[in-house]
Amino acid sequence: MSLAEPLGCVMHAHSRLGVNAWDTVVIIGAGPIGLLHAAVCRLQGAQKIILLDVNPARLEKAAHFDIDATVLVKMDGAHRDEVARLTQGFGPDVVIVAVSAASAAADALVIAGKGARVCLFAGLPKSNPTAALDLNQIHYKELSVSGSFSEKKSDFQAAFALLQGGRFPAEKFITHHLPLARINEAFPLMESGEALKVCILPQLPSS
Repeated sequence: MSLAEPLGCVMHAHSRLGVNAWDTVVIIGAGPIGLLHAAVCRLQGAQKIILLDVNPARLEKAAHFDIDATVLVKMDGAHRDEVARLTQGFGPDVVIVAVSAASAAADALVIAGKGARVCLFAGLPKSNPTAALDLNQIHYKELSVSGSFSEKKSDFQAAFALLQGGRFPAEKFITHHLPLARINEAFPLMESGEALKVCILPQLPSS
């Protein structure tokens, strides 16, 4: 149950976000955590889920999940315009920052719609924890901005029950299986975005 702990952390955030069937959700970061958020949003009935990332390989992986649209983050800021287009100019109701990048936190405030809930799920490196944010975005849009860290016992229990219940697409997160002797191959697979989760087995079963 390698997914239970990170899923518990995700569910801890969602216990306060209150995603529902009226919501359009933007998730910044298409790694395993971002996709866990997307899967939980879908189970909560989100109307539309849009996923952003700088890595095309990660966005390609997201096509295997129930995502409505993927957007490649670009240096010129064109991704912000694309989110506006995909939301008919209103912006999303919920924005989840699932990547440790100051620029992602700044983007979240800009792309958020009026009255949106913004969750800073990913922290920044302790060596450089500051970000340049347009605070007028919070003021004039009346945004609710919150952080989320770790999980409670009840969150872990809820995640474990969800994984056991069969409604959560856990199998989609395990993209590679490697024997223990090849464990060093797992790290570049994860870093490149080619893999989401790598399952390490003592010995692969013979075909």
